[in-house]
Amino acid sequence: MPDSHRVTTRENYFQRLGSSLIGALIGLVLLIVASIVLFWNEGRAVDASRGLDAGSRAVVSLSAPTIDASRDGALIHMSGNAVTTAPLIDPATGAAFPATLTLVRQVEMYQWIETATSETEEKLGGTQETTTTYTYAKGWSEQQQDSASFQVPAGHSNPAMPFANGRVNASDARLGDFLLPEGVLERLDGESPALPPVTPEGWRVEGGQLYRGAGSAAQPQVGDLRVTYTPLASNTPVSVVGRQDGQTLAGWVRPGSDFPVLLASRGLIGADLMIEAEKGQQQAMTWVFRGLGLVLSIIGFTLLLNPLRAIANVVPLVASVIGAGTGIIGFALGVLLTTVVIAVAWFAVRPLLSVVLVATGICVWLGVRLVARRRKAA
Repeated sequence: MPDSHRVTTRENYFQRLGSSLIGALIGLVLLIVASIVLFWNEGRAVDASRGLDAGSRAVVSLSAPTIDASRDGALIHMSGNAVTTAPLIDPATGAAFPATLTLVRQVEMYQWIETATSETEEKLGGTQETTTTYTYAKGWSEQQQDSASFQVPAGHSNPAMPFANGRVNASDARLGDFLLPEGVLERLDGESPALPPVTPEGWRVEGGQLYRGAGSAAQPQVGDLRVTYTPLASNTPVSVVGRQDGQTLAGWVRPGSDFPVLLASRGLIGADLMIEAEKGQQQAMTWVFRGLGLVLSIIGFTLLLNPLRAIANVVPLVASVIGAGTGIIGFALGVLLTTVVIAVAWFAVRPLLSVVLVATGICVWLGVRLVARRRKAA
């Protein structure tokens, strides 16, 4: 059964005002970080797009993965069965998988997990009372739960996780005549979990996983470990795009760019499809960073405006109204800052397209005004 502990803290008017001023400084820092992230992201997106476009024009598809010294430095595409001969051993557990290209390790430890829920009550005069309930329950987690930082560490002690998630790649993986580097193998994952043929010493098999500890899968104890492996077997068909660098591959970079083209996929896939898939991933990453910049901007402006609410905390109802208003303003300003920074970044990295978009927008605006005037005259 989980157990819980309740802690109540109070903060007076002046303490809250001081905290809001510190928060405003943090908000200013967040706005600067958000602007840097947004500006960098647009440049990164353009560089990736241009690099992949240049790669699609420069890539040479090989009929067989054989080395030709005359192609050194060129962007090549090849497909075939990737092979390895030596067994792949995970040093963390000692598990050995014969003829394996890559091995992904997922680790979970049964441990105490702290969750916190808070309720805040505003008092007349500006005092704020916060009641936080800390709940402790045992469960499986891939992350180390630092029991030393728990609100109530006594009785909820966790041992240190001996190792975390990871992967091991073969050092002798080859595709035809080419030695596959780490950068290629990192992009290749297995399809389904598997157990090593021989259970390593100190471990046992329970529930389709390697298990170690005083408990069992049915009744685990704090500190128990379970490990799941996902291997990629030798002789798996793969496709690779990269710069020929002697007997191996490296990232191909177009002149004036920083984006390396080094792609790998399971299966026999054409170069065009691989490059298009990478473009999709880069576009998704662009929107992720845009979303991150937007969130940081909104939080930054909200923190920057919080002292206005803090000043009105003497009367909770007034403070709530002001807080709602500053929240709306913070959201609007966050959206505006994000839009402006992206626009400025586009002018820096895509000047011609930016001019066309601005001109189009002006034409649309003038057209709407013209139609409105004609309707008004009619």
